[in-house]
Formats: sequence, structure tokens, C-alpha cells
Amino acid sequence: MTEMISRYPLVIMGAVCAMYWALVTEFSYLGAAGRMCMRFTYSISASVYDHKWKSNAYKSSKITNELFLNPLKESLPATDAKMLDLACGTGRMSLMALREEWFHGSIEAIDFSTGMLRKFQRKLDDFDEGQRNRVSMACQDLADWQPDDNAYDAITMMEVSQFLPDLEDVVRKVYKALRPGGLFLLTRAAGVYSYALPHRNQSRDGMDSLLNRAGFRDIKIRKWESRHDAVSAWKAESETADV
Repeated sequence: MTEMISRYPLVIMGAVCAMYWALVTEFSYLGAAGRMCMRFTYSISASVYDHKWKSNAYKSSKITNELFLNPLKESLPATDAKMLDLACGTGRMSLMALREEWFHGSIEAIDFSTGMLRKFQRKLDDFDEGQRNRVSMACQDLADWQPDDNAYDAITMMEVSQFLPDLEDVVRKVYKALRPGGLFLLTRAAGVYSYALPHRNQSRDGMDSLLNRAGFRDIKIRKWESRHDAVSAWKAESETADV
């Protein structure tokens, strides 16, 4: 009995650590049940989700332009551009592009959380009717996403790669969905945070290798904020994917 009691602190500590790890990884290692937990968590937290954008790394226009908007501007055609915002959340990437005078294209946005999409829709109320009509949304899980080939000039996927059990499958689909020369703009988990995400291709070498295998070229991985790096990669002008 004494020995059993002495083990309680270790059991409790282990349980606390396991719960903390599950939260940090957003239940993404728990299969279908984890996906349900993630969807529920995002839906109920949508109203406060945007508080994260108040940190300096997110607010800095210099960082935002250098890592995200400039690559989009260089890659998107002047007219009839088509952009896809995967796991769009409350629409930060889509709305940043929509505010730019040089962006005259259309945006498709998908997310698996209805709460996030509702918040995104409310934010669109601040734009004029013409801008709003250039954005379409769909509630969909990335695991079920089946895009048309060569459909988009740019695809963005922010702060979600680390939560995808089969990131390689999503990357292959992104490659096929992009037009030749199209841009894939995403993030990877960085620093100590990345060590909590085994087998998710979040190291610099792992991400670079994964994108190369899919056929992407001119891959750039650059520091963004403490837990994420910004990654940009371009589809080859001729399709020579290794997978």
C-alpha cells in the first residue's frame, strides 16, 4: 500500500504531461477522436482566436510583406488570379491579400471548423460587395479535400502542417492543384515546439525533402515567429515530381 501511494505523484505527473502534450499537438495524434476534439475546440474558440494576431511577429507589416505578401505578389498574375487558402481559420491570409491594391483575383477558402468560417464571414462585412463576391468558403477537412488539377496560382496553408497525420498526401495534392510555376506558401513548426511533433516532417531538412519529393523547387524556409517558420515553394514549370 505504501509503495502504491508513493507512485501516485508519478502517475499524476505523467497524466498531466500527457494531457499537456495532447493540447500542444491539438489532439492530432488521437485519430478520428482527436479530429473531433480539434474541430470542437476551434469552433468554440473562434471568437477569441484573433487575439494571437496582436503579437509583434503577427502585427509587423515588414515581416508580413517579406514572408507572405511579397511572394504572393510576385507569383500571382495581374488578372484572373486564383488563390486557395487551406485551413483558413478566421481568414487572415485571405483578408491580407484582399486588402492589397495589386490583388484582383478570387479566393477560395476551406476550413473544417464552422465557427472559424462564421467569424471569417463576419469580417468580410467590412469589405465592399465587389470584394466580398471574390471570396468563397467551404467547410471541409483537408483529409477529404480532392482538388482539380492545375486550378490555382497560389495555395496558402498557415500553422497547420504540424497537425496533419499525412502531410505528404496533402502536399502531393497541393502540387497537383497548382498551375505550373504556382506558389505554395505554408509554415512549419520551429524551435523546441517541433520536438513535440515526431514523424510530422517539421525539421528544416524534413520539410525541404518532403517538398522536393513532391516536385517543388526554389524552396525557402525563413524565420517567422518563435514557434513557426515561413516556407515558400514553387511548382516546377514542367511536372517532374518524384512521387
